[in-house]
Amino acid sequence: MDYVSLYSPEAELVLCYPRFSRSCSSRIYLLEGIGVSELCSVGPTRLPGLHFKVLGKGHSSIVVAGVARGNFIVAVKARRIDGKRESLVGEGLALVKASRAGVAPKPLYYGDDIVVMEAIMGPRLVDLVGLNGAEQWVIIEALRAARALDTLGILHLELNRPWKNLLYTGACKGSKALIVDFESTGRGCGNVLSVLGGLARLPGLRDLIISKEMRAIERLYKRTCAKNVYEEIERMVIEALEKREG
Repeated sequence: MDYVSLYSPEAELVLCYPRFSRSCSSRIYLLEGIGVSELCSVGPTRLPGLHFKVLGKGHSSIVVAGVARGNFIVAVKARRIDGKRESLVGEGLALVKASRAGVAPKPLYYGDDIVVMEAIMGPRLVDLVGLNGAEQWVIIEALRAARALDTLGILHLELNRPWKNLLYTGACKGSKALIVDFESTGRGCGNVLSVLGGLARLPGLRDLIISKEMRAIERLYKRTCAKNVYEEIERMVIEALEKREG
């Protein structure tokens, strides 16, 4: 893992992607003030023109690993200079609520331009779920994390593509699923259904998710968001997975 100073050209570009602006200095001073000293080149994405790797690159922000006091690894989300989004405060507020429920990384700071949160360095859903099959616990943990958001009334608008927005604290049974990237949220109860829809391509679940029985249960859940209805969804998913494994 390579480390660079906050005042390095690489850090300036990452924090003010895709071009340097006068606001970049204030972002660097802010991070320094809350104890972030360096950025780390780690993650699945390489920024154009740089050898530096980041945890994520979206239309409105860049997520990069950083080093805080005590060599604590954090995730720094920086609003893109060319993005249409004006503030990250809404995402920070959603993270506060979701992290208290245990299904999102804890934010350590949030403001208009920067969110600093706990770094989840474990695997993503896409890393644990192969198209030829998946361990039951991976899928159930994903559904339970989505259910927790539903009980909070936070509607994550990107969970219909859950592969990169669900991270795990580890790669073995007993690890928890955590939801990231709260850029697009609303109010309501639909996260469980979004995750189910995203998993529909998996062998063993495809037939269940398009079945009339599941469609009826989904309509009831969307209308009531009731605990017992969710439990029936989970039971049906477990039964389908066990049948596939058998």
